[in-house]
Amino acid sequence: MTKLVTLGCSWVKGVGAKYSCNNPDDENTYLSYRSITKQNAPYAWRTLLANKYNLEQHNIAQGGSANQTQFRLAQEYFNTVENPKDIIVLWGVTSIYRDELYFNQIEKYKPFIFNFHTKRADDFERKSGFNSINHYRRHFNEKNEYHQLTQNIKHWQQYFDLRGIRHKWFDTLNQTNTIHNNAIVFPHEGMPDLMSQMTAEVSGAPIHQDRMHLSNWLVDSSRIQKLLDNNVVNPYSLHPSQEGSKVIANLLDKHVQSML
Repeated sequence: MTKLVTLGCSWVKGVGAKYSCNNPDDENTYLSYRSITKQNAPYAWRTLLANKYNLEQHNIAQGGSANQTQFRLAQEYFNTVENPKDIIVLWGVTSIYRDELYFNQIEKYKPFIFNFHTKRADDFERKSGFNSINHYRRHFNEKNEYHQLTQNIKHWQQYFDLRGIRHKWFDTLNQTNTIHNNAIVFPHEGMPDLMSQMTAEVSGAPIHQDRMHLSNWLVDSSRIQKLLDNNVVNPYSLHPSQEGSKVIANLLDKHVQSML
């Protein structure tokens, strides 16, 4: 059986996908299942596509993960792959305004989002003494981040080609201009990212340059506001709902089919 391997952040994993805008849950109910994979996975777009084409799912995407997280997890996963020609890959590139570090306090890697909007530490930062904004000021350079992302994507694309692994890539939340081969070409003109395509799909509105969406549970761009207005993301964490997952599945359908 062909394996569908998915990589990316919460929008690929399907965080909160159980939520239906047609039959909405209250906030406490939603938060009780938001991150539970077994409750959300049946409604996620990756599952809809896997079921349609009888694919075995291998999801590596994690909620809140940085691109650095996905490169590390991909290395761990593909080092164990024995039959690469039985694999197709969908890789969603997430926001560059994330990173991950290994923390001795918890003895594992932890991704984090730079909290520009809230400007306050989350629970982990308060307990550990780590501050993501200080890290951003000391170590983050946007030009370098885009360069490193481009180089990592090129590396993995060459790796997949050499091993005969079929693969497609897309920007998830914002346009990064870092995918130069095997990029998914979406039907609507404008910013070539999944969130913008969803906006055009559900609202029929033209896509214009817009503020970057950081996926930090805040309405920080007109694109996410349009998705909220059109009932395809939930109002609490702004992740795609059941209805939104169907929109994404339709946008990606032919690209999965082309790899089979």
